[in-house]
Amino acid sequence: MGPNFNRRSLLSGGILAGTVALAGGRAEARSISREVPWTAGDANKPTAVTGRDYEFLSQAEAVFLEAAVSRLIPADDLGPGAKEAGVALFVDRQLKGAYGSAQNWYMQGPWADGAETQGYQSRMTPAQLYSAAIEGIDDHCRKTFAGQITASSRTRC
Repeated sequence: MGPNFNRRSLLSGGILAGTVALAGGRAEARSISREVPWTAGDANKPTAVTGRDYEFLSQAEAVFLEAAVSRLIPADDLGPGAKEAGVALFVDRQLKGAYGSAQNWYMQGPWADGAETQGYQSRMTPAQLYSAAIEGIDDHCRKTFAGQITASSRTRC
């Protein structure tokens, strides 16, 4: 055995030789299935929102969300704000779909306390979380600012 030959090289070579032997002596490259069409950037592109009616949010939740997004990104002389750009409607469609129902999330127990390093954890789906948050913020505003807020100035809270 030479100075560059060791047990790791022997094992690696044996594994490679065994793999090639099992594959019939030839290596084959596999291609992506042709059943699924693929276009660059498609996975990153959200589905365009169509229609004007809310499909998940109640009327009161929609009013709240429109006011909130208008407060965060108001229309100005440079362009439309979030409300005019349809942000609330986009959120509505997301909450109605796979994201809102946490379709691709692991949502089974056990529900042990997690560590901070594990990031965001909740038993609630995003749709449930939005509904609960909107209700909680709205209740807080009604109790804190009772009689001070009109429908037209609702965004103050």
